[in-house]
Amino acid sequence: MKPDAPSGRGQEGVPEWELVQRIILSAGFVRSPRLTALLLYLVERKLRGGLGELTETLVAINVFERPADYNPAEDSIVRTHVRLLRQKLDAYFRGEGAAEDLVLEIPKGGYVPSFISRRPPPPASRATAAGNRRVILAAVAVLMAAAFVGGLWAGSRWFTPRSGTASAAHGSNLVNMFWKGFLNKDESVVLAYTNSVFLTTENGDLLRFRGGAVADRGVLVGKEDSSTTALNPALAQKAGPVYYEDGFTGTGEVLAVHDLTQVFSELGVKVVVKRNRLVSADDLRNHDLVFLGSKVLEGMRLPHRFSFQWPVEPPYLWRGRIIDNAPAPSQPRSYELERDPATGVIRADYAVFDVLPGVTPARRTMVIAGLTTSGTQGAAEFATTQAGLGQILRAIGVQHDGTKAFPPFFECMLRVEAAKGLDVVKVKYVTGAIVPPSE
Repeated sequence: MKPDAPSGRGQEGVPEWELVQRIILSAGFVRSPRLTALLLYLVERKLRGGLGELTETLVAINVFERPADYNPAEDSIVRTHVRLLRQKLDAYFRGEGAAEDLVLEIPKGGYVPSFISRRPPPPASRATAAGNRRVILAAVAVLMAAAFVGGLWAGSRWFTPRSGTASAAHGSNLVNMFWKGFLNKDESVVLAYTNSVFLTTENGDLLRFRGGAVADRGVLVGKEDSSTTALNPALAQKAGPVYYEDGFTGTGEVLAVHDLTQVFSELGVKVVVKRNRLVSADDLRNHDLVFLGSKVLEGMRLPHRFSFQWPVEPPYLWRGRIIDNAPAPSQPRSYELERDPATGVIRADYAVFDVLPGVTPARRTMVIAGLTTSGTQGAAEFATTQAGLGQILRAIGVQHDGTKAFPPFFECMLRVEAAKGLDVVKVKYVTGAIVPPSE
């Protein structure tokens, strides 16, 4: 599963989500942001399905911001809050929620919620519940706007309800608002992903490719060319026949494509997915483009703030960096992978999330790229969730008609925390800037 940052998109009209909205606005939850965040996370995981085992460690990392090496034996925060959550739910269904048709429970021994149907209440009770429901839903927009500003949703970035009056500009519609603005009414956006080129031996071993001319997949590479283009020429000389291989892409890019196509589908926008090397001049002129992965940046002219720098001599592995060409006095000049000093496991990646002018005034280009595939995945999630876009809005939003709006063009740097060296668990805005339209 992707790093447990569900969006809640597409849940309008779902009885379970409508029940959850009423619960979090009840007296027992409205002043308990941590329990609210916990409930939203658990329910989102339940309703999205197919997300793998819901463990105490995942809950600790995603809800309570514990590090990737969280040890449940030393920290009982999850068990403590789940116990409180069960008590709050029980109180709700014995009080304000006595007329609910569904009951939400967190069975003991696990963290997966259950929705249990019970007999419809008597007509009088149902009418009372319906009246209460109208009052509650009428208050959702005001509450969500206040909660967003006050930080109530800081721990519940996975939930973006979109039913009824809950669709406030700074609430559930934030994702749609941003992407509609980016697409400029383009009915067919081009989504271009990176796929690295390798030289492969007849045994299937992969040799890193330095760059240069690339033939079709499977073409035999001559010894002179392999010695020139392989990052390790000596190894290429010993490898026997080698062939061009460009059939691999990162897991993060795959998950990023999923996140983005889901957004485009809900907006009614056709998506054309292609390898970055197949992007044409016609694509650049006539469509908005989203580039995924740092390798797509090779040969592209970008604004001045952030740039990728790769080592030109050994050692190469995981030693790229993102250069900040205009750092603030208190900020570093470059960002590299953060690794455990004892084990070497990657703890955090860095990524850029840029919205830039296109080749024509009517078009824009987006770049979502990490130092590794995890950074790309994290940046895509950041760009398609309320929590991520909310960080952008707060950091570099511009005033428009008395409210904050997204700038037309911007660049930003993100820190992507990873578990087990690969799985994204948290994404945080680091720094960024508005790009003037003339650039």
